[in-house]
Amino acid sequence: MEHTRVMLGRLNPRKGDALFSNRRRPLLTMTDDTSPGVHDTLRAACDPVRYTLLGLEKHASCAENLVNALGELGLKRPTPRARSTCSRTVRSRRSDPGRGPSSRESRDYVVLRADIDAVVVFSTCPMDVFPTNGPDCTPKPPPIK
Repeated sequence: MEHTRVMLGRLNPRKGDALFSNRRRPLLTMTDDTSPGVHDTLRAACDPVRYTLLGLEKHASCAENLVNALGELGLKRPTPRARSTCSRTVRSRRSDPGRGPSSRESRDYVVLRADIDAVVVFSTCPMDVFPTNGPDCTPKPPPIK
């Protein structure tokens, strides 16, 4: 996501924007977006280390879901970094990044067009410690269209 931020010159990709590789090549283009358009490119996806630091062992994570899904296809590490669609980083008064609940509604969706041959993995964010998935801290699967 750091390369997409640099190529777009902003924090949130919008309808019509490409998502870029670490070689700054367009991978996917967002052709439609009915959400409020907040797609976090700042915060790293949750991973096993994050949950271990929170005192939770063997907790599902976005990063691990990506690795496992690619492994089922016979694809090995290194894997790309997971990207957060409809996730939101909020800034404090001191501009420190903080967690905020998703701004999407239950029927919002994003349509991505592959610009190259690609394997795309979607995972429901399993975060249930912080209100990333709303005040009830309950993971909610995004609608797939």
